[in-house]
Amino acid sequence: MTLSVVVVARNEAEMIVPCLRALQFADEVVVVVDSRSDDETEQLARDMHARVVVREFTNFAAFKNAAIEIATGEWTLVVDADERVSPALAREILSVTRTELDAARVTFDNYFFGKKMEWGGWQEQHIRLFRTAGGTYTGDIHETLRLPPGSKVGDLTHHMIHLSHRSVKHNLLKTMQYVDVQAMELLQQRHPPVTPRTLFAVVVREFGSRFLRRRGFRDGMPGVIESLYQPFSLFAVHVRLWELQQGSRIDDAYRRLDDGEQ
Repeated sequence: MTLSVVVVARNEAEMIVPCLRALQFADEVVVVVDSRSDDETEQLARDMHARVVVREFTNFAAFKNAAIEIATGEWTLVVDADERVSPALAREILSVTRTELDAARVTFDNYFFGKKMEWGGWQEQHIRLFRTAGGTYTGDIHETLRLPPGSKVGDLTHHMIHLSHRSVKHNLLKTMQYVDVQAMELLQQRHPPVTPRTLFAVVVREFGSRFLRRRGFRDGMPGVIESLYQPFSLFAVHVRLWELQQGSRIDDAYRRLDDGEQ
């Protein structure tokens, strides 16, 4: 069985080379670079002898589907640029491609601010390995993999390393990139009008979940930072949603001020 690894990336010059170096066990590596990238991601991927395609971004599902369509392997592994496949995980992935399974879930070890997160609800599992035929992503930002009915899904024992949330600057840039997409997704889902109560509710609920119920404080300073930052990120998304729900009213108010209207 042949295996293709697909990587989607935007401004990942810092992360792309070690990511691709760990994927040399695959028959093919396809990197789809967001056309909005303005760093050396594309050239670095080419230097690593990956198949590189530059594509205009629409949403995360469409972006990953474009990568899967390019892949030629009978199996596909989806990896982000800030994720790492260990040699042990690589061997297990290759062994799964020789079984009767159709897909496999992998557990993620999330590292925030240099620390592996054990608490705070950051223990995740996602299907990332699957037979290429029939695998399709849906969803604008929290994309979900859809498999053909009756697919046999197993679980990998070795974990994927996720080197996310590397600094507060990285967090802020990530929020800036995602806030419009997340807010637009909520708008399309006909989210109820955002009110002051909405803003307080999302902040209190997320903090209570991360810090108290899931004991994020047990991860030390990184856990405390994340327990406070995630409510802020959701707050920003809902403020942007409120702006979208206002239509042109905010811009009209400034236009009237510029025209000298009171």
